Amino acid sequence: MSAATTQNTNKGAFGVLRSPALRFILRRLSQALVVMLLVVLMNFTVIQLAPGDMVDVLSGQSDMTAEQMAAMRVQYGLDQPVIVQLGKYLMNLASLDLGYSFRNSAPVLDVIMSRFPTTLMLVVPSVLISLTVGTVLGVTAARNAGKPVDLFILATALLLYATPSFIVAIILILVFGVFLQWLPIGGLVTVGAGLTGFDHFVDLIEHLILPVGALCTFYIAIYARLTRA
Repeated sequence: MSAATTQNTNKGAFGVLRSPALRFILRRLSQALVVMLLVVLMNFTVIQLAPGDMVDVLSGQSDMTAEQMAAMRVQYGLDQPVIVQLGKYLMNLASLDLGYSFRNSAPVLDVIMSRFPTTLMLVVPSVLISLTVGTVLGVTAARNAGKPVDLFILATALLLYATPSFIVAIILILVFGVFLQWLPIGGLVTVGAGLTGFDHFVDLIEHLILPVGALCTFYIAIYARLTRA
């Protein structure tokens, strides 16, 4: 490779690094990492300031002797200085070791991953629907600024923004699940139905309509107001 080619390659690499878009992304990522670290430190500090520790909580749920409590504190490092506990806490988080859930009798990461597919089925449709509907409403309101359509959309968005999602969920359950009986009010699929193929897919969609609808209302209001502004 000639010297001119090498020089052009280096210029291209430095040009990419000097790109405003790349600098913006790197700055945002660094800010996000700082925020995450601050949240972790605050979370650890709040737990340390709370009276008692994990062993005290567990001892209240079962009969444990003082020797058993002391052994458990040694096992989980609760007898060590706070700074040592913080170091181990950060190292565990960096290695995705989130600890052990005594309530579920399984590692915390396994509990999270077992619920991750269902979470995706709720979050992804709600975000896509909220972004689409909110943007359309915001554009419609902006194109009709000051007209009754604009006022109606803004009032509706304000109402949805101010109403907690769990209140909307209860209303949807009562209207469409209890009174009209159009949609199921619980579960992910119909238990014992034995549905397969397309029938199973339709049954899954029917079970997702109410929770996704409840999640959408708040974010539809946000996207509509942002687009209108």
